[in-house]
Amino acid sequence: MKAKNKLFLIIVLILLMFLMLLTGTLLIIKYVNVNGEIFGTEAAVGAFSLVATLIGTFFVAFELKNSSEVTCCEMLINLNNYFHDSDRLMRVYAALDDAYLWGKNDETVWKGVEDSDVQFFCTFFENLSLLVQHKIAKIKDLDDLFGYRFFLFMNNPHVQEKYLLTTSSSFANLFELYALWIAYRDEENKKKEIHPVVGKEYRFTKEYLDSKMYLVDNGVGKSLYKDFLVKDKKIEGLRDIDDHSSDRVGIRLEISLKKDVNPQVVLNKLYKFTRLQDSFSVNMLAICDGKPKTLGLKD
Repeated sequence: MKAKNKLFLIIVLILLMFLMLLTGTLLIIKYVNVNGEIFGTEAAVGAFSLVATLIGTFFVAFELKNSSEVTCCEMLINLNNYFHDSDRLMRVYAALDDAYLWGKNDETVWKGVEDSDVQFFCTFFENLSLLVQHKIAKIKDLDDLFGYRFFLFMNNPHVQEKYLLTTSSSFANLFELYALWIAYRDEENKKKEIHPVVGKEYRFTKEYLDSKMYLVDNGVGKSLYKDFLVKDKKIEGLRDIDDHSSDRVGIRLEISLKKDVNPQVVLNKLYKFTRLQDSFSVNMLAICDGKPKTLGLKD
């Protein structure tokens, strides 16, 4: 039993003992009123019934609280079993573990791991972030089971460079979970490093997380698109890009083309090299009756 639960139980038991002592006293004196009359035992029995009701209510509430905690634990155990039973999740985990243990992130480590496997891994932890957001589970509930795997993924330089930073705005839930998890670990490790963060040399900084830089892909502002597309000649035919974005009109970029350039060709390249048009896979993994289940759109 947790320390807080023990303290709560002790306080309530002390209060109940006091009420029972009071009831016993009332049974002895038989409720003598101000006029010296004796009510008899009925009033005392009524008081005793009230105390019994309070005791019953307390134990019902206590059992409901324990039941809720047990349900959460069972759900997390089911999620952990689902993780180990999934070949796709375990492929990514094996690559991450090898990369960390051997200090390598080359093709030999990631051979056989598809982009869709990594996306599936992300989706799993995005589901955990929803559990935290909706207060179904707490970070400390997730930490023992999933902490190592989560930080192994988020602090892997290959994953950061190829997936997280290039389209960081797509993983906002992961970064929000990361910020909460890092804060929890830092608090736990204040006096002594009980739970070290794996790959901490590649951890995202507090400034990056607090300023929510992950909401902009590559961690840069829109103004750098001009340098990326025009100066580096990523797309031929662009003369200039002017940023007219504001709170009133939203995001608005004005692109000027050179003479005799086919606009459709430029547009197709913009689709290819920017997020003007994007596609992504969706894994409809959800929690149903405390167990992970892949659902269709109609479900």
